Amino acid sequence: MNGIKVYRIGLSTAAGLFGAALTSPAYAVLEATPFAFYRVERDDNVFRHRDSAEAAAQSATNDPEMADTLQIYGVGMDASYTISNQTFFLDGRINKTTYSRFDFLDFDGSDVNGGLEWKLGSNLNGDVTLGRTRNLRDFADFSGGVQRSIETATTGSAGASLAILSDYEINGRVGTSRIRNSLATSRDADLDEDSVTIGAAYKGRTGISLGVEAVFLSGEYIERTPIEGYDQRTYQVVATWKPSPVSSFEGAIGFTERDNDISNQADFSGATGSLSMTYNFSPKTYGMLSVQRNVSSVDEQNENFVVVNGGSMFLAWNPSALLETSFSLLRQNEDYRGQVPGMMAREDDLLSMTLSADYSVGRYVVLSPSIAYEDRTSNQDFQEYDDWRYGLELRLQYPIP
Repeated sequence: MNGIKVYRIGLSTAAGLFGAALTSPAYAVLEATPFAFYRVERDDNVFRHRDSAEAAAQSATNDPEMADTLQIYGVGMDASYTISNQTFFLDGRINKTTYSRFDFLDFDGSDVNGGLEWKLGSNLNGDVTLGRTRNLRDFADFSGGVQRSIETATTGSAGASLAILSDYEINGRVGTSRIRNSLATSRDADLDEDSVTIGAAYKGRTGISLGVEAVFLSGEYIERTPIEGYDQRTYQVVATWKPSPVSSFEGAIGFTERDNDISNQADFSGATGSLSMTYNFSPKTYGMLSVQRNVSSVDEQNENFVVVNGGSMFLAWNPSALLETSFSLLRQNEDYRGQVPGMMAREDDLLSMTLSADYSVGRYVVLSPSIAYEDRTSNQDFQEYDDWRYGLELRLQYPIP
């Protein structure tokens, strides 16, 4: 498998660049919100079994019911610190999740992201980010299993953009991700993936931007025997258009090629792209529509990657300073590729909806009810399920300043 070379500047060079940036008159602003939260959630299909699979669920769990009540509690912090043109940020939470009936699923989780947004002069800017999450792997990936697998994902990226003259820009980004699973039977999904993105764009003064972009991925499923690696390349034209102060469009269209190291897994080549539109209906109402066709790595029943075609909608309505509401809808077809030889090619249709709200009871207390529904149909019957989740979260926070 072809490796990806990442070039690094020396520490002294980097320190000199940032030192030069900080010699200008500086100002400092700290914004932070520490918080504690408690959430109760009802999940009517914890193990994502088919509606007709009560017998299997009873055999596996000694319980004919598939529903349970979860309690999630923890602490967190949202913070940023800006000095001159540099902004450091940290958003994170740690939590404990307990199940009332299936207590063998109890786990400690976390979600932490931090980094730096930097700017050197008026022409060069970028960011560095690091993140780590620890969560229970969704049972939609297990096809009838009931054992707990804790999935830990570690990510990092760095990007930069350089303005040339007044209307042109070149940009680049490198990224890496590492996924690990605690359950031995889930380690087929352990994945190391690195990426490099290079692009150039014309930034028009009439709200139009047009550019080209190349994205290179290189990855390995490290726990498979033999190790399965792949290289993926996407070449695309990207564009943005802002026809008015309340509307904007973003789009990409191109071609993706994927080469797998294992000869019995199908490679892929074909058109990919995306298109999204945002619109502010009023100062209190915002909406977004998007469609996509993309290729991404996945491990569900030992498939290697999935081709996704679909669309989504998002609506936000904030009738007052105290109340924020949102609704999201996703519908997509998932065509799995690179299956284990002899298995039937899998194809799913996924529908999901979420309705949520945040109600501020003064400055320090927020109540957040939510309802979510998910339905998956498949040409492989054992992959089908539907699930309702109802939740209510209480958050106590202390904004600074």
